[in-house]
Amino acid sequence: MKIIIVGSSAYFNASGGKVLRYITNNLMSNGHEVEIVIFGNPREDSNDFFHKNFNISYLGNRGAGYNRFNHILKYSKLQRFEEILISAKPDLVHFAPFDYSISRYAIETAIKTKNRVILEPWTYNFFCHQMFAYREGNACSLCVETGYYQSIKMHCATACNIHSIISRKLIQSSALKANGFLSSNSFLDEVLLKYGVEPTKIFRFPIPYEIKDSTTICGENEEDYFIFYGQFKDFKGIEVLTDIFSNLPGINLRIYPIGPYSQFKKISTNIKIYNDVTWGSGLDAAIKNAKAVVLPTLWPTTTEYALYEAMNNYKAIVAFNIGAHKEILINGYNALVARVGNINEFTDAILLLNKDKELRTKLGQNAFVSLKKLTSPDIIYKMLMDIYKKVNEI
Repeated sequence: MKIIIVGSSAYFNASGGKVLRYITNNLMSNGHEVEIVIFGNPREDSNDFFHKNFNISYLGNRGAGYNRFNHILKYSKLQRFEEILISAKPDLVHFAPFDYSISRYAIETAIKTKNRVILEPWTYNFFCHQMFAYREGNACSLCVETGYYQSIKMHCATACNIHSIISRKLIQSSALKANGFLSSNSFLDEVLLKYGVEPTKIFRFPIPYEIKDSTTICGENEEDYFIFYGQFKDFKGIEVLTDIFSNLPGINLRIYPIGPYSQFKKISTNIKIYNDVTWGSGLDAAIKNAKAVVLPTLWPTTTEYALYEAMNNYKAIVAFNIGAHKEILINGYNALVARVGNINEFTDAILLLNKDKELRTKLGQNAFVSLKKLTSPDIIYKMLMDIYKKVNEI
């Protein structure tokens, strides 16, 4: 098959870039022809092995501000995208991911050139203002249930970004013309159905993650702390987490936020925050050496890379039973799982893991086994081929 993969990034250290690279490498290693189109600009890794070995076209925009209108104003470089599609004659165009950053006209162009189109939404910012788009706050799905005017009623949108309400309706109308949608969990299934996607067009597919070889023996260099890393947002349960550890003064927590964190309240001395630490500059070692990873997400989520990284590093995990966590994590087998918002259960799990190294080891080993069953290359490839075949038959 010949596939065009469309993304917003191929950067090796970004989640979107990791997904795109994994899918591309997987398809190419199995004999398929792949071209890549990035609706964005090259990063500092533009001369690495991946870029030298794959055909990548960057269709960068005219600045970050232009993205706010890319679903209303037709993007000039879409003509180049159309030329690529006509020249390549792909069997399928796979948007990995489908999110708010890629112009709806890219979808329209792919459909206009008579291509089969798959959209892979793996964050919720394609419909929700609170999810990465413009403002911080509690994410929800009211807009897709009752209309985007809810974002004004709930103060998610203001006069300054009223255009985004129009944009979301426009991208929805374009997206619904696609031939298939990839969903990583049952909650996303529900969102897509509310979005208007036909049930027969929804296919289960995990967020791809390339498992890394680990030479670290589980618990070998373990230090005396728990760790949280990821987006420092309300729906990630960060206030719940700091409150819990403030009441556990003898147990240490390290927080590694994505992006700079401005302290919103006084926190206990057993909680330390490490800003601006990334993969390769200390975060990977911090995860490997932690006692366990805490993921207190309070709102249904697609699979978090934080979860994958924990599983890949044989880490015991404490999480709430919600979203993708509900389907991947099994209480007592590969994680300790608390009912959503149940502070006592979450606290008890931390206390238990803190004193039981044997349990930490067992949970971490089983987490790695679960990860291999979820997103190993042969499983990802088989699922992709099954989905591609079904989409081409629609």
